[in-house]
Amino acid sequence: MAALQEWLLGQVAKTWRTVPAVRIDSLKTAEQHAAGNIYFDIAGQLRAQPPRFDADGEPVDFCNPRRLYVLYATGEAKLENMAGRSVFGCPPDPANPLEPWGPGRAGGPSGWAMELIAGRISEDDCRQQVAPPSQPLATVRGATLHEMLHCLGVQHPTEEEHGPEAWLSPMAGYWYFGTPECRLLPHEAAYLRGSHFFS
Repeated sequence: MAALQEWLLGQVAKTWRTVPAVRIDSLKTAEQHAAGNIYFDIAGQLRAQPPRFDADGEPVDFCNPRRLYVLYATGEAKLENMAGRSVFGCPPDPANPLEPWGPGRAGGPSGWAMELIAGRISEDDCRQQVAPPSQPLATVRGATLHEMLHCLGVQHPTEEEHGPEAWLSPMAGYWYFGTPECRLLPHEAAYLRGSHFFS
């Protein structure tokens, strides 16, 4: 997350702040999550248990409009998707600038990707997990950033509208993240400068 913060600061002249992760010990196995939807599983578990709070005292609740949640898992829990507030049946919040769709819940790395980030396996050892021409660590970071920015309302750029440079954005070619060419498109950076998640 620190790497994404630093990259965004260079692109937008602002960045989001983060709070320490909250550990949630799931009641289901990785196999059970993979067969269903981990976002609904964890949201349901949080609602059924005593309230959990983050380091700022905010409730850990997927309907909390002041938080964009990123899930990480130590197992193979199928975290590649993302969703917005509306998917969780959140009550309307007119004060939320992203109502009704956001902020969202993003899938971060799991399984081998967590091992890669922790430095316990090398990029060469897991290169077959991702499509060329990417570097595995850059792909993990780029994919996480891609989903997080979707949760804040940034859409896929198209080559028809933005030309070949569209693929340099992590919203199209996230596997290029970390290369000198990778950058936000001007309209993406302008949008994020105005986001209440950036300061």
